[in-house]
Amino acid sequence: IREGGTLIRFSAKELTNAKSKFLTKDSVPSIRYHGGELNIDKKVFISPFSKKSIFNGLNIPDDINISKQLIFNSNSNKLNMLAKLDDNTPLVSIKSLEKGNIILFHISANNAWSDLPLSSLFPDMLERILLYSHKQSYNNYKSIDLIKKLDGFGNLIIPNKIITIKNIEGIASYTPSKIMPP
Repeated sequence: IREGGTLIRFSAKELTNAKSKFLTKDSVPSIRYHGGELNIDKKVFISPFSKKSIFNGLNIPDDINISKQLIFNSNSNKLNMLAKLDDNTPLVSIKSLEKGNIILFHISANNAWSDLPLSSLFPDMLERILLYSHKQSYNNYKSIDLIKKLDGFGNLIIPNKIITIKNIEGIASYTPSKIMPP
């Protein structure tokens, strides 16, 4: 991570007692419970992603439920929210660690705390994180440079020329051609 890598981390009950590079000295994590018959909190929703978020432009389904969330007792200026709930609490945060980053989902990786990992939004979020880890920039997700392509035998090779896809939103509908390699 310190040399430029990206770590994706998910929350769990164990994180409340563990030491983590994501947490600052004054951050005390706790689990916040949403919904339920004895809880007075109303149901929370994912807020639209800000223009500075790596998730900007992704479609947020209405039916994602969040029952638990990891929160901190203080906000550090080194933590940036990539996604938040409608009550302004974090859903996904990022922290720089030297040349690299730690990305924390404030929910578990399975459906115990939320059904986000089972939703259509989740693979899109992971794809954006992978793009971010390569580009290391929040603001340029309109184009992408292809650095490898598949040859006729299924091997990844370096293309003869640099290929830039101007609109990554339509990338799933592209078909291989002379202009767009596989």
